[in-house]
Amino acid sequence: MGGWRYAMAPEHEAEVVAIVLRNASPGMTDMPHQQRMLREVVRLIPGGHGLGYLEPASYQRTIDVLLSAAGNPVIRQKPEGAWTHAVWKKAFPKQSAGAD
Repeated sequence: MGGWRYAMAPEHEAEVVAIVLRNASPGMTDMPHQQRMLREVVRLIPGGHGLGYLEPASYQRTIDVLLSAAGNPVIRQKPEGAWTHAVWKKAFPKQSAGAD
């Protein structure tokens, strides 16, 4: 998690992109692409609780979409017990105060 926090800090973007480029297969990517990808990944991390926290509303939206396909839904019933915050709460006890 510390590595992700470091990578997400805007002041580390150049270093993070350089690390990715050093480890990529030659010709498979370039700096502008990796800069854009890093910024997009950062946008995916929700505010509030932070890294690793599943927002219940986001989960519910996903379930609703998966159930909604007319005639051939991706899933046919709402999953029960498919997720928990137990691991996240153990990993981040200070952040988990008040989390559902």
